[in-house]
Amino acid sequence: MKKLLSLLLFVVLIFTSLGSAFALEAETSYFETESSELQNFSREIPVTFFKDHTPIVGEEAHNQLLSENPSPLSRDSIAVMVRINSVNGILSYGYRVTSMTGSPPNRLTVTVTPQVNKHKNNAYSQYGSHTWYVNTNNLRVGYQETVDTYIGGTNYWRFQMSGEIYYTGSTNFPVNYPDYGHSLMNKKGEVYPNICSSVVPQCVPEPGSLNWVKAPRDSYNKLRSAWDNTVRNKQWRPYIQQKYSLGANFNWDGIEGHHVHPLDLGGTNGPFDSIIPLRKSEHTPFTSWFVNY
Repeated sequence: MKKLLSLLLFVVLIFTSLGSAFALEAETSYFETESSELQNFSREIPVTFFKDHTPIVGEEAHNQLLSENPSPLSRDSIAVMVRINSVNGILSYGYRVTSMTGSPPNRLTVTVTPQVNKHKNNAYSQYGSHTWYVNTNNLRVGYQETVDTYIGGTNYWRFQMSGEIYYTGSTNFPVNYPDYGHSLMNKKGEVYPNICSSVVPQCVPEPGSLNWVKAPRDSYNKLRSAWDNTVRNKQWRPYIQQKYSLGANFNWDGIEGHHVHPLDLGGTNGPFDSIIPLRKSEHTPFTSWFVNY
């Protein structure tokens, strides 16, 4: 009987230990999954149109007008919220009327124009556009409209917004935002991670160019093999240790090298300044983002 009780106790202890181990593994996996979550693009800005204002260009000029009219109740005006969002490869943009004061205008127009570029600092090209013409019958608080478009591929994005209100017997009163937010998104609409290394004082820069294509398998395999077997431990790590004064005995456990230009998209194992040491939880968002490059 004592032997049977001892055996049962031993079995219980074994399953308790295994349960703890599985719980720990699950918690670790959840943390890694959580850390790799990417943000979709989301941008919104309130825009107020006043009767009899001069043409407004840019957010700064618009904010100046608002500061000069802290109480719009004394003026005919209409306010809208312009919104742009990305979800699962779809870009949605539109507006919602948020307030109206005084006499309603005869018509409101709102235009949102997405633009794309493969080089962050070059000229952008138009990627669709939509103008909403809202007449008096629909001018009410809460009225909204949106359109959807496929994102299609990885690009730098920029958005322009413009709008006007029209009153009987008056000229139009325009507001124009020529640069309404930037973002680097992959084909699913996920924003490029904004992460700085906790290992060295360096942030991961956005790629300067997006004209990258899949590297030939043989070329990639050679570069990956060289990195894993030679370059990482014998060249890159000593370089980083010396540059940032990490010391000869620095512990590299859990630290990975992030190639700003990934090897499977034509990158190389140098220069070493373009390979940034990141902890795994910092590196995973980038590898996840490039899955949908």
